[in-house]
Amino acid sequence: MGKFASIRPYLDEEVSGVLHKLVNDKELLDTLLAMRHPSAFKVAPAVMRTLARRFLKRNIQGVTSTDEFQQRLLPHALQLLSATTDSLTISGLEGLDPQSPHLYLSNHRDIAMDSLCLSVMLNKNGFVSPRTAIGSNLLDQEFVGRLMRLNKCFIVPRGIMKPRERFAALRDLSAYIRHSITMDQHPVWIAQREGRAKDGFDRTDETIIKMLMMSATKGAEFETGCGALNLVPVSISYEYDPCELLKANELIAIEKSGSYEKDEGEDTDSIFIGIEGQNGRVHIEVGTPLSEIPNLTDSAQVTAELDRQIVANYVLFPNSYFAHELLGRPPVSGVCLPSKQPFAASDFEAERDAFSDRLERYNSTQRKRVLETYANPIQNKLDLGLMS
Repeated sequence: MGKFASIRPYLDEEVSGVLHKLVNDKELLDTLLAMRHPSAFKVAPAVMRTLARRFLKRNIQGVTSTDEFQQRLLPHALQLLSATTDSLTISGLEGLDPQSPHLYLSNHRDIAMDSLCLSVMLNKNGFVSPRTAIGSNLLDQEFVGRLMRLNKCFIVPRGIMKPRERFAALRDLSAYIRHSITMDQHPVWIAQREGRAKDGFDRTDETIIKMLMMSATKGAEFETGCGALNLVPVSISYEYDPCELLKANELIAIEKSGSYEKDEGEDTDSIFIGIEGQNGRVHIEVGTPLSEIPNLTDSAQVTAELDRQIVANYVLFPNSYFAHELLGRPPVSGVCLPSKQPFAASDFEAERDAFSDRLERYNSTQRKRVLETYANPIQNKLDLGLMS
C-alpha cells in the first residue's frame, strides 16, 4: 500500500498518532469553538481550548481503527441528520449482498451530505460503510485532511495542470479504487462527476468510467474489467438544498462573465451550510448492479446505463412540480415516483405555499435559477424518456 500513501485513508496503525495530533491542533480547536461556542470562545479562548481538548480526548479514548472512529462519530451523525432532515429513507439494498464490496456511484448534490447519508444508511442496514472520494481542493487546512482520512476518505487530485502528472495521478487513483474493491474487499463511494450538479442536471462524466478502467488488467475485455468493480448506481434525492442560493449565484456569475472564481474558504462554507441546513425529506435509491445488465461493452454504454438508473430512481418531491409549473414549462402527465416513495401525493397542495414563501427571499434572477434547479430533475426524466 506504499504507493497509495498520499491518497488513501489512514491505516489502523496510524490512527492513534493522528488522533493525538488532532486533539492538540489549535486550528481545529478554534474552528470547533467558533462554530459551537462563539461567545464563550471570544471571552476566554485559552480556557475554552483546554475544555475542548479534554472533551475530544474523552471521546476518542480507546479508538485504534478507522472503523472505531466512525462508530464514535455515528451517534453525532445520527443526531445531526435527525435535526436537519424530516426523514431519511433508503430502498434497493435487498438487491445487494452485504458481504460483497461494491463501488457505489451516485449523483452529486452536496459536498459532504451525499456520502454521509449513504454511509449512515448502509451502516444501519448491516453493510460496511464505503471509503469515500473527496477532492484535494477541500483539504486546504491540514486538520481537515486528517479528519477526512480518519473517516475513510481517499483523495481525488484536483488542479493538476501538467498532462503527464495528471495522467499519473488518475492512474494511481484508479488503481487504488480497484485495489480497495478487489484486494481489500472494501466498498467505495464516488460521485458521477467532478463537482456538484448545481443546476439539477444529474449526468455521469464518461471520463470517470475511463479513469476507472485505467487500472484494468492489460488486454482484459471491458466487461471483465468493469464487472470486477461491482459498480452500483445510487440516486440521492433531497427535498430542499441549503446551498441553493450559493449555487444560483455561481450560475448567474458564469452566465454573465463566462467564469466564476471562488472566494477563499467558499467550499468550506458550503460544507457547513450543507451539513447544518435543512434538507427536508431525503431518499436514497440503490439501483441494479451493472454486472446484472448485459452488453455493457464500452464506457459510453456504462455511462448511459448509469444515467438511466440514477435519473429514473431520483425522487420527485412536490417542489419539483411546483418549480416546473412556475417556470411555465409544459405540464407533465401523472406523478412519476418510485414505488417506495417516502411521501404521499396528497402532500402536494399542502406544501405549495411553503415553497412560494421560500422563494420570496430571492430576487427575480436568483428565483429563476433556484426554480430551474428544482424543476430540472423533471426535465432529466423527460430527456431520457422516463416520463411524459
